[in-house]
Amino acid sequence: MIFISYNHKDSEIVQVIATKMAIVFGKENVFFDAWSIQPGDGIIDKMNEGLENATHFFFIMSKTSIQSNMVKLEWQNALYIKSKRTLRFIPVKLDDCFVPPILMQNVFIDVFGKGIEVGLRQMIDVVKGQQSILDGSAGYQNVRGEFSQSDEGKDITINIYAKTYFEPNARFLILHGNNNERMKLSLKSDSMFNSGKHENVRLSDASVHNALFVGVSRGISPGFPLRAEIKSEDSIDFHGVMRATSENEWLVIPIEKK
Repeated sequence: MIFISYNHKDSEIVQVIATKMAIVFGKENVFFDAWSIQPGDGIIDKMNEGLENATHFFFIMSKTSIQSNMVKLEWQNALYIKSKRTLRFIPVKLDDCFVPPILMQNVFIDVFGKGIEVGLRQMIDVVKGQQSILDGSAGYQNVRGEFSQSDEGKDITINIYAKTYFEPNARFLILHGNNNERMKLSLKSDSMFNSGKHENVRLSDASVHNALFVGVSRGISPGFPLRAEIKSEDSIDFHGVMRATSENEWLVIPIEKK
């Protein structure tokens, strides 16, 4: 049984982790409260049952989970059980949280520093008893964006950020339907950046867009977003943002209008 201990404020990314583990090992072999505890069940009884049957305990460490008394009770009980029988206790670092001193001797999986793809692969390989080989199969979108547009439509502000963990690559294409030569891009977050203009960028859905390229030498981390401002002589027809995931591959990121 794989036990996943976490705080509900981290549920969006932990749901992705738990679902992937359930796909690989079977839902019945993953204790995750969203499906392991049903209405009418005693929460403490179910937690104890899950811990007693656990062979692998993943403590999802974050600023919120470390402060949670319920989560603290779970991982401390897991450490006690580990001292009595065989139980793999694996911390998974989700953000730049402080690691409790008692856990410093444990080698942790670093999602914050290496990304969810690496973290998931390592979690799966720990359970399988294998050395990690990356396959890039995760579906969580860590890089996201927000945009706002002036009433006249000729000014757009785009905020691109990492929701959970550090992203070393900060190269983006801002897609639009305007004439590139009538548009001007600047960064409010960085004084040094690379930029360029591209015509007729074709996506996998066969749609075609013009694009403004922007890139910075630093990475993107929670609390340190990239903030771009675009001005145009015409009303801006904004289509979205793509980020570079490799030298020749780009991915559309989720964008929310503010």
